[in-house]
Amino acid sequence: MSESILPPKSNTVFQLLFGDQRNIELLADFLKAVLDIPKDEYKDIVIVNPYLPREYPDKKLGIVDLRVTTRSGQIS
Repeated sequence: MSESILPPKSNTVFQLLFGDQRNIELLADFLKAVLDIPKDEYKDIVIVNPYLPREYPDKKLGIVDLRVTTRSGQIS
């Protein structure tokens, strides 16, 4: 029997894995692997609204896959 594995590069799968507060430890490990942020910053990661405000009403809405605030308030 062949099993299918969902690709983590898919936007939907990525958001399910890393965009849920219940998976915060998985998210912290991912961020430690790809970002150059001091280790102690990851103690209080909060997932925040991924929708970026429009500068002008007629501009396109920006949505990022992941947006977090670290312990010191840095948004990544």
